[in-house]
Amino acid sequence: MRKKANNNRRLGAGLMLAAVIFAPLLLMTGCAKLTGNYVNSNKNIKAAIKYLNERYDTEFDYLEDKPYAVGSGNVFGAHGNSVHMYVTCKDLPGKKILVVGEEGSGTFSCNYTAMKYEDEAYAVLDGIAKSVYGDSAKVFWEGHNGDRLGDLEKDAALDDFLRSGHLDFITVLTDKNDDMMGDYRRFINALIERGVECVPETYHYSEAALYADTDKLAYRTDLTNEQKIGRCMTSVVKDLLGGDFNFDTDTQFQETFL
Repeated sequence: MRKKANNNRRLGAGLMLAAVIFAPLLLMTGCAKLTGNYVNSNKNIKAAIKYLNERYDTEFDYLEDKPYAVGSGNVFGAHGNSVHMYVTCKDLPGKKILVVGEEGSGTFSCNYTAMKYEDEAYAVLDGIAKSVYGDSAKVFWEGHNGDRLGDLEKDAALDDFLRSGHLDFITVLTDKNDDMMGDYRRFINALIERGVECVPETYHYSEAALYADTDKLAYRTDLTNEQKIGRCMTSVVKDLLGGDFNFDTDTQFQETFL
């Protein structure tokens, strides 16, 4: 009986010790909550929201976590200073804004500007593409279809965003194939004239019906090479608006591709 009582006392002492050790660790995570495979602590969420409110002089609200691609699975704060989440903004109803960063760094990055000018930028790109390739042309850009960060200062205008380079890849799907490289030259010239900094490319198909229902970036994989006539693209990474871009030496045509 005495031996059993001693064992019980040891077990109780062990549990108390575990509580003493682990309770502070859990508190250090800022009451961390697990969503998917990533940890966003309430403390760091509040820090990010406060930073955004002050930077853009408007009101942001937490929406949901964005699970991190390299999961932590660690509730003891290994990733407790990082933020990887979506927020909403009262000035941009219906828009889902990505925020990333570390509380300790004092700054966070987001795609607030990209979301602010998303619809206007798309209208500009769509208008330029259709002026060259006709009404059947379809336009995609990575900022419009993904989570590319592109935050500028709060007073940035649409033209500032178009010139910033945050648009990155601009892709046109088209069935206009009579002068592919000639049209590509005209497309790039129109982008430069409008002041759009990007990496433009065009995918050519035998008929518009092949891509009419294509969504997001599926055009890269959802059609066979036999259905794609070719691709016009830049061969080097140069700014269109920097003055160094030369169409004759910096572009190429691919007849077949993956």
